Amino acid sequence: MKTLKIAASEGASTCFLNAREVVPLGHTDFTDVAVAVVSVNDVLAGSLDVIQRTGFDIPIFLVASPGTSTHPREVYKHLNDVLLQVNGIFDLSPSNVEYHGNQLETAAKAYE
Repeated sequence: MKTLKIAASEGASTCFLNAREVVPLGHTDFTDVAVAVVSVNDVLAGSLDVIQRTGFDIPIFLVASPGTSTHPREVYKHLNDVLLQVNGIFDLSPSNVEYHGNQLETAAKAYE
């Protein structure tokens, strides 16, 4: 079986280290994706809805980056919904990239 990929936005892809191919969120139909990594701005742009409309039940991880969102009120309004839809939350700390990569690999293997 072909190894599925990780879909991530440009900013979100810096928070993990993994051997799988990473494809941009906006350049995939998710048929070859095992896990998705989205940022707060991706959520505000509707990425969660796009992923969920595929019906593939792809594991989703959110990158929480305090102080970088320009829309804190909108994030707060969506917080409960978002937390119920994601499998985990990553930070942007460079000391956690391997740990986050391992979490993605575990989720991807379970999905495959």
